Amino acid sequence: MGQRTADFVVLGAGVAGLTLAREMVRAGRSVTVIEKDGEVGGLSRTVRRDGFSFDLGGHRFHSNNAGVVRWLQELVGTDLLTVGRRSRIHLDGRFVDYPLRLGQAVRAFGTAKAAGIAASYARALLAGREPEARSFEDWVVRRFGRALYEIYFRPYTEKVWGMPCHQLSADWASQRISLPSLGGAVYRAVVRGKRPPATIVSRFYYPRAGYGTICDRLAEQIVAAGGSVLTGVSPRSLEFHADEAVVHVGRNGDAPETIRCGRLVSSIPLDSLLQAVPDDAEVRQAAADAQLAYRGVILVFLALDRPHVSADSWTYFPSPALLFGRSHEPKNWSPALVPGPSVTSLALEVFASPGDGTWRADDRALAGRAVDELDAVGWGGARDVAGAWVVRVPHAYPVYSLGYAERLGRLRAAMARWPRLSLVGRTGSFCYRNVDGIVEDCFRLCGALGLDGRGDVAPLPNEQGRWI
Repeated sequence: MGQRTADFVVLGAGVAGLTLAREMVRAGRSVTVIEKDGEVGGLSRTVRRDGFSFDLGGHRFHSNNAGVVRWLQELVGTDLLTVGRRSRIHLDGRFVDYPLRLGQAVRAFGTAKAAGIAASYARALLAGREPEARSFEDWVVRRFGRALYEIYFRPYTEKVWGMPCHQLSADWASQRISLPSLGGAVYRAVVRGKRPPATIVSRFYYPRAGYGTICDRLAEQIVAAGGSVLTGVSPRSLEFHADEAVVHVGRNGDAPETIRCGRLVSSIPLDSLLQAVPDDAEVRQAAADAQLAYRGVILVFLALDRPHVSADSWTYFPSPALLFGRSHEPKNWSPALVPGPSVTSLALEVFASPGDGTWRADDRALAGRAVDELDAVGWGGARDVAGAWVVRVPHAYPVYSLGYAERLGRLRAAMARWPRLSLVGRTGSFCYRNVDGIVEDCFRLCGALGLDGRGDVAPLPNEQGRWI
């Protein structure tokens, strides 16, 4: 049985884990990163097939934090592009821009319906927002009106999460829907003279060769600085003691290796982490009571023998009759993601949960249905498809069901008995964050761990932000 030591062990080689590990090695600490997949990247990985490159979802990078932007610019360098943003929604058989324009709103909904949406919105404003909304449905209806909720928010959100909106926490809406929103867009479209607020993000950053470049560069720099990044390796069991954490890892069929460290930082899904932790009855019970779940996504990647499909950065498909809920055309983000100017590609996101009927469906059947539906919406069909690939991502989004925050809090309180453990990242801390927010969290955690020159590593107070 092999054995090694490190100041830190980091579980998960996505953006969170690798950002932390690079800061650790830069501070002169020894680090070992453990990743169960055969390559780094996690949810920010770029898949490459036959000259085509696809991200696991359309990830944009935008931040109002100048330090985080500099972090990205220094990491990616001259390969960092600035991309214009254009989004559309497929509603009632038409593609309409977001934010909506007056003419489009009238054509999409009809004059009477567009006016009804504006009236519903106005009634919501006049009615006020008390008492505090608990569910996603309450939050949206109170701000944008029942009409717009039924047209867009309810069908799209229920498609994404696979659950009724009244069972989804208002936290999801408050974190992910901000003015300007579709509601504000419709209101501005119907009421003349209203201008889109300056907070609409019109441009974003994107690495030329795909979003996976971020994790690839981080991993390269970690190794160059003396750290270790082990891929194809899973944590088998964990031990926590007063003065150290012990991590037993291994590849399938191999004898386990033991790594002793001063602190373990986990960015892997909570359910995966808890499978490896000590058999602690209180934590097991808290985990069972928490009933935390993750929503998965199936990516259908299509190589198309045509130069162009649309000019969209993202396109949203709220109709429950369509298999996919969102799409993007990688070529619109970077021409380097396709092998030449005469071809293009599409990435279609199918929201599903491991074990449900869609998740278990045959790859060929999923791709075939997606292609047929593309033809139905006017985006071509089987005649254009030169290749198709299907990738399943089981832990794409933490599910904010009603009461999740209280249940998560009780689980974190039970896990606080392991003082050498920290949680970070979207899946690790069960907190939906974009990459810029994850990077900020990593910087804060590094400061709390004394990696910014303010002292030695010490156990973290359990109250620290999103970490334990």
